[in-house]
Amino acid sequence: MEPSDHLKHAKVHADNLYNLVIELDKQLREAQAEASKYRSLYESLVGKHAPKTMSSGWSDTKTMTTDGTNLYLFLGSGLWKLFPDGSSKKINSENWENTLCAAYGDGYLYTAHSSGRIYKTSCAGDSSAQLLNADDWKASGAIVYYQGALIIFAGYCWQMNCHTGEYTKFLDGEWKGTKSAVVIGSFAFVAVTKLW
Repeated sequence: MEPSDHLKHAKVHADNLYNLVIELDKQLREAQAEASKYRSLYESLVGKHAPKTMSSGWSDTKTMTTDGTNLYLFLGSGLWKLFPDGSSKKINSENWENTLCAAYGDGYLYTAHSSGRIYKTSCAGDSSAQLLNADDWKASGAIVYYQGALIIFAGYCWQMNCHTGEYTKFLDGEWKGTKSAVVIGSFAFVAVTKLW
């Protein structure tokens, strides 16, 4: 190969490298601009919704649920409603020490307990917990209210009538290891350790 051929070959490589550097620089600038937009969005959200301590003294909480505005906390000392301003109101004095999981739906709180029972309680605090179903629900990892029914993740996935306590298998497969579940719109999001 002639020296001039080596020079031509080296020039082609140099041009290719130069073009690559220019393209990478362009992509980096675009990525930085995109990141800046997200950083601004994050900062505006954090500024408005920064995590804060609403109230203290809730370290004995066994589980909680929300009606979309207020929190309902289940403790051995009772059932408490925690308002967005941090104030609270005791709405039930029963012992909720053995509560595994809870859900809110249409003015009621639904809870699964280590005793294996499922209870229904008015959010108004005007009555004590009503037994909804006494079958063995000790394996309940999560319970959600969805379209007028309870979806219970207890080994398998079950759908329960909120008025009668009757239930049927809802989804195929085992849901052992379910840790929590939440409904957003028409979707249920479920955290499991392993899906069989």
